[in-house]
Amino acid sequence: MRQPTSSDPSPHQRHGSTKSRGGCLTCKARRVKCDETQPQCHRCRKARLTCKGYSEPAPKVAAAGFVHYVVDVDNSLNHLPDIDQRERRALVVFHQSIGPELARSFAWALWARDIPLVAVHHDATRHAVIALSTVYEQYFLALHQAHAGISVFALEQYSKALCGTMKLTLRHSAETVEVALLNCLLFAAIENLQGHYRSAMTHMDSGLGILAEYYDAKTDTYPEVYVPRVHFRQAFVRIESQRLEMGDMGYGQAAPHLVKCVRRIPAAFQSLTQATLAMNVLVNRTLLFMQDIEASSIYLSDGEWRVALVLQRRRELLSRFEAWCHALNNMQPDNTNNVGSLALLEFYRTYLGILLRVDLRGGQVGFEALEKEFQDMVILASLFISSVSTILPGYKPPQKRIEVTVHSYEGVEHVPEPRQCPGAWLGISPDSTPVAGCDWAATLPEPRLKRPATPLLPRPGDFYKPSYSVGLSIIEPLLTVCIRCRNPRIRQQALQLLKMCNRKEGIWDSLITATVAERMIELEDSQGADAHSDGGTTRFLIANMQAFYVDSGRAVVYYAKEYIADSAALSQEEPRYQPYVQERWAF
Repeated sequence: MRQPTSSDPSPHQRHGSTKSRGGCLTCKARRVKCDETQPQCHRCRKARLTCKGYSEPAPKVAAAGFVHYVVDVDNSLNHLPDIDQRERRALVVFHQSIGPELARSFAWALWARDIPLVAVHHDATRHAVIALSTVYEQYFLALHQAHAGISVFALEQYSKALCGTMKLTLRHSAETVEVALLNCLLFAAIENLQGHYRSAMTHMDSGLGILAEYYDAKTDTYPEVYVPRVHFRQAFVRIESQRLEMGDMGYGQAAPHLVKCVRRIPAAFQSLTQATLAMNVLVNRTLLFMQDIEASSIYLSDGEWRVALVLQRRRELLSRFEAWCHALNNMQPDNTNNVGSLALLEFYRTYLGILLRVDLRGGQVGFEALEKEFQDMVILASLFISSVSTILPGYKPPQKRIEVTVHSYEGVEHVPEPRQCPGAWLGISPDSTPVAGCDWAATLPEPRLKRPATPLLPRPGDFYKPSYSVGLSIIEPLLTVCIRCRNPRIRQQALQLLKMCNRKEGIWDSLITATVAERMIELEDSQGADAHSDGGTTRFLIANMQAFYVDSGRAVVYYAKEYIADSAALSQEEPRYQPYVQERWAF
C-alpha cells in the first residue's frame, strides 16, 4: 500500500480566506460573511433583511517605539540614600536656584536639568555639585564673608569628586565620558569662584581634550547617554571662546566641530535662548577668524592670496551676522519680554559690529569713528546689569588685594609666550592682513530694544550683588571699550561699570579686569609728551595688550605702544599715526 506523501492533498484541508472584522452589524449577529458593501451590504438585501450599517472603525494604534520618561529630579534628590541632610540640601539648592542662575538663557538645560540628573546616578558628579553649591552660597550669599576661603565641608566634597573622577575609565563606556565632561565644567566653576584661574583653565582644557578625543568625525556624534550632545557643544563653545579671548589656547588647536550646535540661522528665532546660542557660535567663529588672521600674517607670504581668503571668510561671517540680526528682529514680541537677555544680545550685536567693521590699516585712528558704537555698548551693558542684578544699599565688597603688574614689550627680554590672542583686545598687529571697513552696517535692521539716553550707572559707593555666570560675558567687551575708545567720558563710564558690577563670568573677574583697564588708562593719560624741534609733541596709545590672569587676584599685563606725532609742521596729507614702534611680539 502506497504511503501518503506531503504533496498529496489532505481530505480535511481547509481553504484559506482573509478574515475581516468590518462586516455590518446584521451579518455579525447572523454569523455570516458580509460583503461589506456601503452603505448597505448586498447579502442583507438579498435576504430581505434590514442592514443596520457598520460600527465606527477603531482608532489606529501607533507602532511601538521608545518610551520617554521625564525624571522628577527633585523627588530623586530628596530620596537619595546614604547622604546626610547637609548634602541633600546642597543638591536641592543647586537644582532649584544655582543651576538656573548660572546659565540663565544660556545652556539652561545642561546646568538646571542634566547635571542634577547625572548627580543622582554618579557619586563623583554628586560630590562636585555639592562642592560647587556650597562654594557658590559661601561666595555670593554670605556677602561680607565671601572671600574667607573655601569651607572644610566644600573641600572634602571637592576632594571626593576629584578622586572619583580620577578613577573613571573613559574607554569603559560612554556614560563615564559624560561624567568626566560634566565634572570638568563643575571643577572649572569651583576654581573660578576661588580665583584659581590657572587651575580652572586646566580643567577647561581637559574637557575640550576629552570632547575632541571622543568625537567621531565620520558620524558627527559624541557618546550620548544622559546629556544630548548639543548641550555639551553649547557649553564648550563658550569655554573655547574664553580661551581665545584670554589668548591662551593651551589645549591645542580649536575644535571646529563644536560650532555645529547651530547649523543654520532660522528666519526668526523662536526664543531668546535660541538667539543666545546662535550668538555664542557667531562670537566663537569671529574670534577664530581673528586668530587665523594673525597666524596667516606670520606663516604666509603670498599677500594677494591671503587678502582674498580673508575677505572671503569675512563675507561669510558678515552674511551669518546679518542673518542673525534679521532673525532677532523677526522674533514674536511675546518671546522678547526678558529685558536682560535682550539687552545682552543687542550688546553683542554692537560688539560684533565693531569686530567686523574696524579697519586697522590706519592704526588706532580706526576706532575714532566708532564712538557711537562704544557708547551704545556701555548703555546696553548698564541695562543688562541693572536687569539681572540688584544694588545692595550700604554694601561694600570685602577688600580683596588685586595686584596688576604692567610691562612694555620694549626692552623686555623674557616675555611669556602668548597663544595667538585674537586681536589682543582689538589691537591687531599691523603686519597682519588688514580687514577693510565698509558700509554694510547701514543694511542691517534697526535694533528692537529701546535704549535709555544715558547709561544706568550706580551712584558712587553703591555696588551690585555678587554674581557668577557661565554664559556670554560683558567684562571682556567692556575692557575693549576702556582700552580702545578715545572718548574719556565713555571710557570712565565703562570703567565704573567694571568696578561696581561685581561679576565673575567664567575666567573673567570684573574687579581684576577693572584694575587692568585703570592701569592702561593711567598709562595713556599721565604720560609726558616729548617735545620736537619743530614745536610738535609725541605721545603714545596702547596699540596691543595681553593680560595673563594669575591666581589670587594677580594679573601680568604686556602692552605695545603706537606713537602719535602731533606737530604743527605736519601737513594734512601726512598720516597722523606713525609706524608701529615695538621690537616684535616676542611670541
